[in-house]
Amino acid sequence: MLKKLVVIMVIVIIMATSFVVLFDPSRSSYLFLVGNVGVLDCDFLYGCRHEIGHRMDQALGFPSESPEFGFALQTYMLTELMAETPSEFAKYLITYPGVYSYARVQKASTQIELYAGIYTWADGDISLIPESLQLFYSKDQRYLDLYSCLTQPKRFNICDGANFSYMKEN
Repeated sequence: MLKKLVVIMVIVIIMATSFVVLFDPSRSSYLFLVGNVGVLDCDFLYGCRHEIGHRMDQALGFPSESPEFGFALQTYMLTELMAETPSEFAKYLITYPGVYSYARVQKASTQIELYAGIYTWADGDISLIPESLQLFYSKDQRYLDLYSCLTQPKRFNICDGANFSYMKEN
């Protein structure tokens, strides 16, 4: 019983420390932790969706970093660039910050950021993503539920114990 209480106290201390150190209400971020655990915080709708994309990527074992994902992106872009009128999605990919232009905010690999960006572009609706890329994403309802929780019109939301949002006033 004492051992269980000590473990619970240690977990609470770690979570409280993480919250104080990591949560920054002026930006959105996702901190990749060990295993399929991470801490997500967001401050606006686009930021929440993007960080959920990172959470999904981690939970699925980082398909964004796979050669298959990179090849699927390349194939899609080559096909689109040869078309008379490239799709809006292709334009989105080619102009994404850090892909063909420097972006200070880009701290992770381009593929990781594109993965989360694609999920954001689709607004969580995997069916809007080109078929060749859909297989790298999850249709699990929990990602949509997490977004709904994080974007509640409150000033501060805590969802699933490790995800935080501080929704700015409109």
